[in-house]
Amino acid sequence: MNRELNKRNKIILQTSSLFDKMNIEEISSLIERGEICKVNEKEVILDPGDSNSYVCIVLEGTLDVKLPENDDLLAILSPGQCVGEMSILDNVPPSARVSGHTEAVVLKLNRDLFWQILKESHSVAVNLLTILSKRVRVGNVTISEEIKLQKEFKKIANIDPLTKLFNRRGMITNFTQAMKASVQRSFPVSLNMIDIDFFKKFNDTYGHIAGDHVLIQMGKALKNYTRDEDIVARYGGEEFSILFFKVSLDEAFKMADEIRDKISKLSLKSDEFPYLPNVNLSMGIALYDSSKDENIEVLIARADEALYQ
Repeated sequence: MNRELNKRNKIILQTSSLFDKMNIEEISSLIERGEICKVNEKEVILDPGDSNSYVCIVLEGTLDVKLPENDDLLAILSPGQCVGEMSILDNVPPSARVSGHTEAVVLKLNRDLFWQILKESHSVAVNLLTILSKRVRVGNVTISEEIKLQKEFKKIANIDPLTKLFNRRGMITNFTQAMKASVQRSFPVSLNMIDIDFFKKFNDTYGHIAGDHVLIQMGKALKNYTRDEDIVARYGGEEFSILFFKVSLDEAFKMADEIRDKISKLSLKSDEFPYLPNVNLSMGIALYDSSKDENIEVLIARADEALYQ
């Protein structure tokens, strides 16, 4: 498609971000050496698998910018916007795929011509820096948002949705880290495995919704009755666990007995469940011993064994 820039095209270029706040006539002789090309709908003009030799400025229609991996749409470029300048500057293939969103017309400036324009016009160079800085800023925001999402997903994966305590996965992760710290800093840690007595019978008698209510109240109580440094988790079903930090085995037994006594006196009644009885707990405690406990599973097994004795 060979044609000269018309008046409308020049107006579009004059208002484009690349030629912002400058008299485009100063470099019109260079711009007019560019190639005006038609882009069909869905026609690819930039692809990560190919090298790129052009900066493309949209004159008419729109272009899609998509990720090559999953075809996710990153942006739709309208008249006046440009694409391809990054791969010209760093001399590597484009990072995204660009194609016609609709039928479009673009002005293509080849590599040598684009560099000549930059050398001739300080204003274009400044505008290009502005464009690139905005893209970096948007990229940083995107990365920041992705990191936040990853952290949120990780948090969700480690938290029991009912009690809001660590779930089994979160428990193992945090307990393993705590066990390593206890060896490095030479302080004791004890694992307390907890089971609500006769909870299956409780569910059969009062229903699973009432059972969930009890589990929620149990989670809140265990958090309230332990110290900030202790780690509380729902191991599964009606079984909970607490990792006591920096206390001897005797102190851990004493702390566990106090928790068991408080739970036995805890009223579980509410407006929705005015008839619920109190519950009792069974507990098993094991002191972490790095010479015996190769991993958290071995420590859990020892605490479980103490629970059922």
